[in-house]
Amino acid sequence: MKRHKILFIGCSLSLFLLTGCPGPRTANGRTNAVEKPEIVDNRTKALQDAEQKRNDWKGQLKAMDNTKLAEALSKESERGLEPFNSMAYAEAISRGEAAAQDLAKSIAKTDRSSLLTLLAVRKVNPTVYNGIDQAKRVATLVESLRTSKSFNTWGFPHVKWEYAAESLIAEGDVAGRALLPLLDDKREAPTWGSEDYMEYEHYKYRVCDYAWALLAAIRKQQIEISPEPAARDRQIDALKGQKPPS
Repeated sequence: MKRHKILFIGCSLSLFLLTGCPGPRTANGRTNAVEKPEIVDNRTKALQDAEQKRNDWKGQLKAMDNTKLAEALSKESERGLEPFNSMAYAEAISRGEAAAQDLAKSIAKTDRSSLLTLLAVRKVNPTVYNGIDQAKRVATLVESLRTSKSFNTWGFPHVKWEYAAESLIAEGDVAGRALLPLLDDKREAPTWGSEDYMEYEHYKYRVCDYAWALLAAIRKQQIEISPEPAARDRQIDALKGQKPPS
C-alpha cells in the first residue's frame, strides 16, 4: 500500500487552499472553476506564510543546543507528532551520533513525551540507546502505544510497521510481557490521511489488535489478520491462553 507522509505545519491549510471550495455548478452539473483574482492571491499568500513559518521553525531548531532541542522533541511528542512529521526529530537525526548522549540524558519520563527523543537516539546511536535502562525504554514505547490518539506512528499490523513499532519489537520478551495488559484494551486505534484512514475503516483496528500483532512479531509467530474484529478477538483469546516465554 502506498503510504503518504505529510509534513505537519500548514498541511491542513495547504490542502484546503490547494483544492479550494467547490464553485457554483453549471446547468450540466459541472463545477465552474473560475475564481476571483483576490481568492487566488489570498491562497498564494497563505501558502507562502505557511512555508515561511516552516522555514523559521527549522532555523530556530538549527540554532538550539541539544538541551533545547530535547525540550522541542518533548513538546512535539506530547502533541502526538509522528517521527516523519516532526521537524525537531529531523533536526535531531541530522546531528548524528554526537547528539545522542545529551538527548539520552534528557529522557526522564516514561510516557509519550519521551518517544521522539528515544527513537532519535536509537536511530543515530544504537550503543547509547542500549545504554538506557531497558525497563525505561520499554515503558516509554508501550505507554506511547497505549495513549496514542492516532496510530500512524506505529504503522499497520497487516501492511508495514513504522520505526516506533520496529523499536518495540526489537525489545523482545521484555516488551512482550509489557504488552499483555493491552490485549484487553478495545479502544479504537484510528489513523489519519486518506489512504491510511481507509485502511483503518476497513479493519477497525483497536489498541488490543496492535498489542496482539506486536506480541506475535516478538514471538516470531505467523498470524493471519482478519478485517473482522470478532475473528481477531478469537485469536487474541487464543494467544492469552499461551504460556509466555520465561
